[in-house]
Amino acid sequence: MKGSELEKELAEGKLRSAYLLAGEEPLLRDDALLAVRSAVLDGSADDFNLDRLDGHSTTLDQLYDSVRALPVMAQHRLVILSEPESARGAAGKKIGAALAELVAELADQSETILVVCAAKVDKRLAWVKAFKTPAVVVDCAPPKGAKALASFIA
Repeated sequence: MKGSELEKELAEGKLRSAYLLAGEEPLLRDDALLAVRSAVLDGSADDFNLDRLDGHSTTLDQLYDSVRALPVMAQHRLVILSEPESARGAAGKKIGAALAELVAELADQSETILVVCAAKVDKRLAWVKAFKTPAVVVDCAPPKGAKALASFIA
């Protein structure tokens, strides 16, 4: 899915349980994240319903607790995990396994929305493959070619 398709879907009121914003263009990732955040959080209890986690320093317990927590005085809560593959070795594999499990778990509920932001992902890994319907991968790769670049700038 492209960013424009994501914005159209969100404008129609459709929220998915999990989003993977993958690609090396930070502007596209930031725009997609802002669109999801605006659709999920209503401004009333955002402090309670927004968790930002960094893949390098997040523990498994923090990830599970954030994703499994219920919203406070709101319909939804938003969990944002940045760069899960930045954790090295065994910790990275555990985070990946947990993500695959949590994406499947989130498919059966609508309270918590998980957004994973990553510049580079290995599409062969199970956690990346887990982002299939109802979850989705949003392509945030930089434009290629003059025509794509011109529309990106516009």
